[in-house]
Amino acid sequence: MSTSDSKRETEMTRTRIHLPGLATFALAATMCLSASASAQSTGRKKLSAYEKLPTERLIKQLSHLGMTELLQAMEAEIPADDKSFHAMAMRGRIRMGLANAMGDAERRNAKMDEAIGLLRQAVKKAMAEGSDDPADKALEYRITFELAAALGRYRVENPHILQLRLLLGSEEDRKVVLKNTREAVDLLDYLLNKIDRTLMGYREPSNMAQYIEFGPALEDLQSQVRYNAGWVRLY
Repeated sequence: MSTSDSKRETEMTRTRIHLPGLATFALAATMCLSASASAQSTGRKKLSAYEKLPTERLIKQLSHLGMTELLQAMEAEIPADDKSFHAMAMRGRIRMGLANAMGDAERRNAKMDEAIGLLRQAVKKAMAEGSDDPADKALEYRITFELAAALGRYRVENPHILQLRLLLGSEEDRKVVLKNTREAVDLLDYLLNKIDRTLMGYREPSNMAQYIEFGPALEDLQSQVRYNAGWVRLY
């Protein structure tokens, strides 16, 4: 993740998440995070180590540790009437983290369907708004990729792909796989085209500053999109 992506993820964390007190965050001590030093002499509030973590990394870590209560508390802090791209993307990522923390395949897929619905809304809103801000574009592309990966891989792998590989799959399994992978392929093709065009623009001599800041992260995302597109087409 580039410096620009980390800044944007940190901003999402700072503006959307304000868990009630350090006592709650103490539950995440296994993450080896410590509170920052006292506020600077200017009087400006010093961000804690928790608030400095990029949102995506924080959600994945809490999910890996099974800290679902913290994830639920994060989502509860997002205003219910906030329908912005950032808010819907945050909700979708949190629901995906909750899904990944579940052991039961049926419950996990139900929660993942909720996450996919929210990420889909976020992507549609971002497409409709068409922001020219490079940082907004980078985040839009990342969320689009996360939606496509969820649809084309994680949502269909267990139990549908597994059942089909064992020659135990039903017609319903085939329908679920086809429906999700078809949407995922469309998203990945769209995303590759958008990334290619954006990188082409950034490589113009007059836009080298933008390429230096955002180019490496987009090139890395481009590789991830191509890799996952191969898996989805295989399914």
